[in-house]
Formats: sequence, C-alpha cells, structure tokens
Amino acid sequence: MANLEEYLHDLEILLAEYQSIAEQGWNAYEKETAVSEHRRERAESAEASAQNYQRLFSDSELSRKEDSKRFTQQIDVLRTEKDGIIAEKEKALKSAETQVEQFQKEIISLTN
Repeated sequence: MANLEEYLHDLEILLAEYQSIAEQGWNAYEKETAVSEHRRERAESAEASAQNYQRLFSDSELSRKEDSKRFTQQIDVLRTEKDGIIAEKEKALKSAETQVEQFQKEIISLTN
C-alpha cells in the first residue's frame, strides 16, 4: 500500500511538473505570438503608408520613379520581416511541441 501511495505521490509531482512545463511553453508561445502580431501590424502599417505615399506623389514622372524605388524597397523589407515572423512562430511552436513530447516520454518512463 505504501508503494501505491508513493507512486501516486510521484505521479502528482510529475503532473505538477507537466503543468508547469506546459504553462511555460504556452507563455512563450503567447509572447512570441504577441511580438509577431505587433511586427505584422507594423508591417501592414508601413505597407499602407508606402501605398499612400506612392499615391500622393504620383503626379510627376520623377516622383513616380523615386517613389517606386522606395516602395519596392519597403515591400522587400516587409516581406523579409513577414518571413521572419513566420519563422519565429514556427520555431516557438516547434519548441512547445518538443517540450510536450519530452514530458510525455518522462511520463511513460515513470509509468513503466
């Protein structure tokens, strides 16, 4: 009976550790998502500003050419930032999945 109580106690500790790991992973994911969301909003705002800028100065040919260059550069920067945001989200998700898999392995090894 004492062994069963010890085993249950160990399982409770393991569950608490799992909950802590899961919470840490979730918090990290939420933080990454918030940072990524902020960057995405900045990117959208910059893109909208670039489009407005393009429209404002489209009257002269020289302005159009200069604006087109700037707009293209801004679009390239935004695309790069978007790709970085996607990569960060994928990295955060992979990290959380790895933590969950490791914990599942620990549970299995303790239950065997």
